[in-house]
Amino acid sequence: MSKWKVAKYIRLSQADRDLCQNDAKSESESISHQRDLLDNFIAGHSDLVDAEQMEFFDDGYSGTNFDRPGFERMMEKIRKGEANCVVVKDFSRFGRDYIELGDYLERIFPVLGVRFLSVNDHYDSENYKGTTGGLDVVMKNIVYTYYSKDLSMKVKSAKHAKMKQGLLVSGMVPYGYQKDPEDCHHMIINPETAPIVREIFDLCLSGMRPEHIAIIMNSKKYDTPAQYYIKKHPDHRMFKDGSDMAVWDGAVIRRILKRKAYYGAVVTHTQESKDLFSKHKTSIPEEEQFVVEGMHEPIITKEEYLKVQEIFPKTGRKKVPLKADYPLYKKVRCGTCGRSCRRDVRNPILDPHIAYFCNYARSQSGEKRCSMDVINEETLHEIIWEELQRLIYLTDTNKKRINDGLVKARAEQEQLTIKLAELKKVIKKCESEKMALMEQYLARKIDRDRFQAEKTNLEKQIDIYETDAAATKEKLSKLSEWREFEVPSDLEKVRICASATELTKEIADLTVEQCLFFDKDHIEIRLKFSDGFLEMVGMKGEVEENEE
Repeated sequence: MSKWKVAKYIRLSQADRDLCQNDAKSESESISHQRDLLDNFIAGHSDLVDAEQMEFFDDGYSGTNFDRPGFERMMEKIRKGEANCVVVKDFSRFGRDYIELGDYLERIFPVLGVRFLSVNDHYDSENYKGTTGGLDVVMKNIVYTYYSKDLSMKVKSAKHAKMKQGLLVSGMVPYGYQKDPEDCHHMIINPETAPIVREIFDLCLSGMRPEHIAIIMNSKKYDTPAQYYIKKHPDHRMFKDGSDMAVWDGAVIRRILKRKAYYGAVVTHTQESKDLFSKHKTSIPEEEQFVVEGMHEPIITKEEYLKVQEIFPKTGRKKVPLKADYPLYKKVRCGTCGRSCRRDVRNPILDPHIAYFCNYARSQSGEKRCSMDVINEETLHEIIWEELQRLIYLTDTNKKRINDGLVKARAEQEQLTIKLAELKKVIKKCESEKMALMEQYLARKIDRDRFQAEKTNLEKQIDIYETDAAATKEKLSKLSEWREFEVPSDLEKVRICASATELTKEIADLTVEQCLFFDKDHIEIRLKFSDGFLEMVGMKGEVEENEE
């Protein structure tokens, strides 16, 4: 049996799909062709033909980064020692970023003891032990990187040409529509959701505000666009991180009312990546977007759409602009649904003041709903400030307890260090005994049954010791971090708070992780202090309750 455990890696990118305009290109880059090529290559190598084989592939993923599920599964097998030889069609199938590719060839794979073979590049890492692989490998990697950039521009140009024709190039279609099963670049009306879109526009045309329309949608128990998508695509990751209490709200209604797709237009080129290797996209100004009308059956008329756009400014209350540099910026969340609380000016004429509340509560119905309570920002600041003052007082009161805790942690850290060293010695001894046992068996001093029994026993012992060593190492790491970084950092935060006179943005950013607002009498303040420190001062796991 071969000593190699072969991982065949195959990749087909979305760019390959878009450029497959002729059969030759399609066949040369297809998954099946790559698989046949690798199988024939392995069959022609005597040291690989009897090896254990496994296959990993990524279909529709770019080679410009290594964030691919198939690739990650393969690396997990390699780390576990279940694979030690990687075979690919060529360097570009493995990755097109020559810097990261070089990192794998020259640093990661040699350390892991992995052999790497690229069929079309005639590359075998076994022939380059102790060297970088030569200038030809480096130049090929650079060429692949620039080829990716050129290919990206060609694909983008091809997509833009389709966009200008009004063809769909995205996998997503607006709520109310579905993809035409006979033409992936065309969409048709979804009989399940199109009537809901029609109803939303009718209610808006009757003069109803988006927030009130949302209440009606919830009372009729219509699935939100996100809920409907999850129901139809249970295996997709999109919207999986949404709240379990997701409901229709004014923002969802407004997004639907603003979509030009509902009068038959296809709107594309709304976002664009900054560069080839960036995952972040920027919004394209409306005047630069591609809008082609009359591409599919409309749900409403264009006149109705334009009428709704005229109604929009009249249906909403004028907002008072608020700056984003306030102390609790993005820190206040609804304790029930977990979404950010809205910060707004309340009673702007008679008693103007800033307050927080769950913006989704008004759209909900039934028993399980978020609180309709509102809390003044000034009151919330006072609650947090009192909590910080209490922390300062408890820290000062428990100085001896904190110091004793650090001393105890130092002693425990020393004990764990000694234990880890002893475990490593025992493991090394067992490994030596295992090797000696192998030598005795090869010298025919012991029979096969005794060899297998003693070998199995040693391997069980090694597993037990290694598990204990891993747990000890993790505990030692956490203890060291807590003693050397977390507690000193926490004490420094307390010192800074003690010198402050009020809750500023700097103090809030330093000390406040989150404020969970359940209702006006129940507010949970989560501070940016380690659990060990809060436990030592007597504040771990407490919930601040505000009695008004």
